[in-house]
Amino acid sequence: MQEDTRAFFMDEIARCASLEDVLIFLVQFLQEIDQHLLHLKNHYMNFHRHELPIQSKYGLLIYKRDSELREALKGHPASRSFPDPNYLLLRRKVKHFFVARASYRYYEVKHQYVKTPDFSIENVLDLKLGLLPGMFHAGRDYIFKIDHTLTAEGLLPFYFAGVHHPEQYYSNVMELYRDMLKKQPHIIMLPELFTPPPLREALITEVRAAHEATQEASSPFFLLTGSFHEEQEGHIYNLAHVVAGDGEVLLEVSKMNRFIFPRDEQYDDERSYFTKYDGVEKNAYDRRMITLLETSLGRIAFLICVDFINDNIQDILLDRQVDLVFIMAMTSRPGSGKFVRKMQELAERNACIVVLCNNLGSPDMSASRAVISLPGFKHVYQTDQAMLVVTLNEVIQEITKPST
Repeated sequence: MQEDTRAFFMDEIARCASLEDVLIFLVQFLQEIDQHLLHLKNHYMNFHRHELPIQSKYGLLIYKRDSELREALKGHPASRSFPDPNYLLLRRKVKHFFVARASYRYYEVKHQYVKTPDFSIENVLDLKLGLLPGMFHAGRDYIFKIDHTLTAEGLLPFYFAGVHHPEQYYSNVMELYRDMLKKQPHIIMLPELFTPPPLREALITEVRAAHEATQEASSPFFLLTGSFHEEQEGHIYNLAHVVAGDGEVLLEVSKMNRFIFPRDEQYDDERSYFTKYDGVEKNAYDRRMITLLETSLGRIAFLICVDFINDNIQDILLDRQVDLVFIMAMTSRPGSGKFVRKMQELAERNACIVVLCNNLGSPDMSASRAVISLPGFKHVYQTDQAMLVVTLNEVIQEITKPST
């Protein structure tokens, strides 16, 4: 703080007749600083996009992103604002910047700027999502590799070593994928434990070709490849890639928390290993970086399945004021329970959109293969389709239909 500013500040404090006066002055002073920081925000957004966060004495200074998407949802005629139990927080009164924690337990966080197409409030709800959850069977389509030594907790470690009949599996996925590309989605997303590395490379090659053929005009600008177990440096990881429309790999997403595969005496396929013991993913968990992409749509996080419902990661999403979360999942109930509760909490506290693409692991099960949560709307969008391309406007139309 400059000396003349410090002197002004101390003079004003000296004039306060009570603690209530001090509090009122401090809030007013904070609002004045916030207006000054607007100029700093504009400067960083125009000239220093790659330099977030800004180091400060009291934490990391991060600007609040302008989001046409958030404003379009807020202004939609069907949107309803819900009571905010934290409305008294000073953070709610500051419009342009916030201070985030410099470190978190168990996880590291970094910000990465990525250029994406600009949208206006008038057209951003035409953002088109391509979701490909498929209809594969966990016990018949995937090859389980088992470590027959139980963990100290009595769990049976496993990972997916590949797929049965890869030519048929890959052909099935690629056919759906090419059909999806014809519908020109802006963002494509596949689920967890769905995309072995050779298939992932084929997907990237295909989206790169679409980009070159259309000169960017109608090609996706993000491909979320879905994940699979991979061995790297002698360890097994559950990995996915986030890819730009031109085929450039922007980041690698690692699953950071384990999944327990519940036992069932009825299993008679690849899952028969788990008739007596619960299974546990044989993952290495030493990669604990969460990369937030700074884009025209807002601040985006990419997560794999149960990482989303981890309390420490939820704290990070709230503390860094994330606008949009994409989840690649393999779970039996993504449209209820913890997943939906966490989605609704983020919607309420951060006005955050959440999109989940789910490998249900059973072609016959009647449950959600995709879930979309929008702030300002009571219900979440759910579908059991193996492939769909849907705009946010269409999502809103579906979740605001009168009950029958």
